[in-house]
Amino acid sequence: MVKIELFKKEQTIIDGVKYLNENYVKPDLKIGDASSKCFISEAYFRKIFNELYDTSPIKYVNNLRLKKAGELLKNTNCQVKKVFIKCGYVNPCRFSREFKKHYGISPSEYKKQYSVEM
Repeated sequence: MVKIELFKKEQTIIDGVKYLNENYVKPDLKIGDASSKCFISEAYFRKIFNELYDTSPIKYVNNLRLKKAGELLKNTNCQVKKVFIKCGYVNPCRFSREFKKHYGISPSEYKKQYSVEM
């Protein structure tokens, strides 16, 4: 019974989750845009999302952005000041703060670490 309920909830928000995965790099991304893809309220979308993924939609999006930033810094010659824009951040200070919190080092230190190892 519980699996059926979870499956129904997952099916309810699947289009919204897909939207988040495809559009996380857009700086003007809104959770309400994802919920509208499911034809449900933003509050209900957040509730189901949190139940299924054990995190909020905005934290999920931020994790996608930070993962992308790490990949770009590690695997490309892209400058740090361009990476934050490519990952959907508007404020470089916020990007640096969140990156350091997530990875334990600043974006520039992360880039140096991987450019030496290459």
